[in-house]
Amino acid sequence: MGFRGMRRPDSAIFPPFNNPICPGCFLARPSQAKLAAMLLVCASWLSGCATEGPPHPPRIQRPQRTQDLAVTQVGRALIVTFHLPNRAADGRRLTKPIEVQIFRQTGNSGKPAPALFVAVKPWVDLAPNKLPRFERSGVIHYEAILMPAEFQNSTGKTFDFMVQTLTRGFRRRPFQSDPSNIAVTRLVDVSVPVADLRAYSAQDAVALKWTAPSLTLMGKPVQGLAGYQLFRSGSGKPETFLAIGTSSNTSYSDKKFEFDHTYYYRVRTRFGSGKTVAESADSTLAVITPHDIFPPHAPQTLTAIYTGKAVELVWTPNLESDLAGYNIYRREDGQPPQKLNPSLQPTAIYRDFSAVAGHRYLYWATAVDQSKNESDPSAAVLVEAR
Repeated sequence: MGFRGMRRPDSAIFPPFNNPICPGCFLARPSQAKLAAMLLVCASWLSGCATEGPPHPPRIQRPQRTQDLAVTQVGRALIVTFHLPNRAADGRRLTKPIEVQIFRQTGNSGKPAPALFVAVKPWVDLAPNKLPRFERSGVIHYEAILMPAEFQNSTGKTFDFMVQTLTRGFRRRPFQSDPSNIAVTRLVDVSVPVADLRAYSAQDAVALKWTAPSLTLMGKPVQGLAGYQLFRSGSGKPETFLAIGTSSNTSYSDKKFEFDHTYYYRVRTRFGSGKTVAESADSTLAVITPHDIFPPHAPQTLTAIYTGKAVELVWTPNLESDLAGYNIYRREDGQPPQKLNPSLQPTAIYRDFSAVAGHRYLYWATAVDQSKNESDPSAAVLVEAR
């Protein structure tokens, strides 16, 4: 291979050789190792050229639509809740930070949902670095407390809420989700909080009692009270309280408890029904650690028969779930009472082999629970061994 205008190299300086890659080239003969390396590089380059395709556009991570938006009134606060999306509209997982925009309108719930928030600026704009403050297990809890003057002017009005989430692309271009469902609530002049919640330990429940509030937040007589919502926590931390039930009067029995565990209780008044329920702010806190100081019932229908070898005692078994067993007592004429069983009797039957023929005995039994509380004695029975 030659080039115009170039002189052929002097063979004395560049001795010719039969180059298998480029016949007729006058280059120094490479070693076999270098030749193999050259061939490998060429093959790799050619292979890469064969598989190279057109460049792919960057993925647009547009969040999926929020569908569980809800709003609740608690005292003078409006609490908006919803799940954060973790997938984009294409079904793939989101990897970019999410922003949240919450929209609010007053008194427009009669309009169609798409036209409800046209040309409305977000009521709240939450940047990604702010979301952890409001997030609990993937659910956003945004609470807005209305000032007394705003609350008074807005009582009776309807509030409509909508949420959009977004990510940002090149030059911070926003990629917004579709609008969420519309959440609606009507602001109610709820009662002041319950101020005297009390907790008592009972045998099968923690009993709660309180007094119904008589005034609303605006100082008016309470009207339209629908009942009460009860909450319980095992630690007392605000985010750990869970709803455990409702009551139509000023008392409640929490039967899902364990002795020697500490419980924290709160109660709220409830107004309205369905999806437009409004609640008062939290009551004062009631704290209790219930202990089992309640003995079982006394055994019933005790009977005694002397069989010639022993006095056989039988009674109706107790039904307490924490029953540990029974004690059996005997008293002979002129003698103090004595307990016959060295350890708790597990069944409702006992045989007294120590009874002596010709003697008279008075027997009774008691029930004992796992906390060592002993019941009152059963009705006593008189037996003459003969």
